[in-house]
Amino acid sequence: MAGTIRPDAINVSTTPILSSKTLPSPALVIKTAEKRTVTAPRIDVEPLYTAVKSAVGDADWAVYKTATSEFLLGKINQEELTRRLSPILNTPALEHAHNQLVCAIYGNIFRDAPEPGVASWVSANDKPTTSTKPTTGDKAEKRLKAEVMQLSRRERKRLKTVQEGSWDPFSESMKEYSDLRKIKAPDTGPASAGGFQKTNWDLEIRKRYTQPLFSETHEFPDADTIASRMLPICYEAGLPSGHASDCAAFMNTATETYIKEALMNFFERVSANGAGHIRTAEFKRKVEREEEKVARGEISRSAAGLLPIEVEEERKRRPLCMEDLRVALQLGDPFLGQVPLISSAITNSNFLDTQGIESLANEGPSKSLTNGVVSGIGPPNQGSAGMVNGMNGVNGWNVELGDPMVIDDEWGWQGGGVQDVDGLDSVLDGCLAIGV
Repeated sequence: MAGTIRPDAINVSTTPILSSKTLPSPALVIKTAEKRTVTAPRIDVEPLYTAVKSAVGDADWAVYKTATSEFLLGKINQEELTRRLSPILNTPALEHAHNQLVCAIYGNIFRDAPEPGVASWVSANDKPTTSTKPTTGDKAEKRLKAEVMQLSRRERKRLKTVQEGSWDPFSESMKEYSDLRKIKAPDTGPASAGGFQKTNWDLEIRKRYTQPLFSETHEFPDADTIASRMLPICYEAGLPSGHASDCAAFMNTATETYIKEALMNFFERVSANGAGHIRTAEFKRKVEREEEKVARGEISRSAAGLLPIEVEEERKRRPLCMEDLRVALQLGDPFLGQVPLISSAITNSNFLDTQGIESLANEGPSKSLTNGVVSGIGPPNQGSAGMVNGMNGVNGWNVELGDPMVIDDEWGWQGGGVQDVDGLDSVLDGCLAIGV
């Protein structure tokens, strides 16, 4: 076909000739947001809301709205809600409409999630107030605007067409719950006046660990020492204002009351023959005789209203020890059981403060043994302890075991002697000496 082209028809110019037709540009395909699948349609609350609002009126609507919101959020109970709404719901029709509205709100909890934002039919006065928009002269906003304008036009156009992720109510609720549980550090605020108003929270929080423990000082805490320990704890928990002025005094009073009630409960469980304690038959008879003498005027009660026998029992009562605390814990004490650290320390302690425990701890086995085993029959402080049937021997006979046998041979493994090891070494040397 090249032979049919005339030479004068060939254009030797190197400049390409561009077509005047414009190429068709493909239209931007914008993916529409996927609609959520409706599994359980929500109850239409608009007519119920309108009916209740028109019947209540503007004067009582604020009280009704606040009380209903607090009840649905769990801040007040049904009795408190009834006390607030009884003057407002004065007709059976209005009360019926109110019940329908509350039931509809509860019913929507188990249905599909609502659309994001506030419903369009809610009045402007009932919508939640939004935060104030920051001023246009904010430095952060200016910096963000400058960074966006530095992008190319095509990039900015692409960013505008980016679709937001689908709204997941479960993920949003879990995120809100997680954010609420996080302890936020106190805000330092603007560092004005040369930075003198800025507080070093880390330094204030560390003061909590410099305070000595009351178990180390062996002193009962007072309000000042409790306040010095509570203030860093408040800072660490995200409370920059600290605690109230009377909080330390209330904590001191509560601690004293708790210890007194705990001691009273301990004495009632492990003591006897006292006020509120278990009484023996002999003690009851003595109390009855002394009460008869008091009635005849022969003896008198003490200033505390106790009989002489009760005063004597109080004087002879021994102090509490760790063994008593363990008994109280085993009987189901409500105070010690609330603190696992203290209850485990009482259970695992050696009870060295118990009367007579030192002699039992230092006492060794008796000399007279039966087959080399210590017998546990008999009181520990008598000679019959560590013997069989309370005698120095077996069934009343004194058995002389004699001196133990002296064994001269050394214990070891069979074939592990010195000669056996030397023979094994010679065999190994012979194996290695074989030429290849």
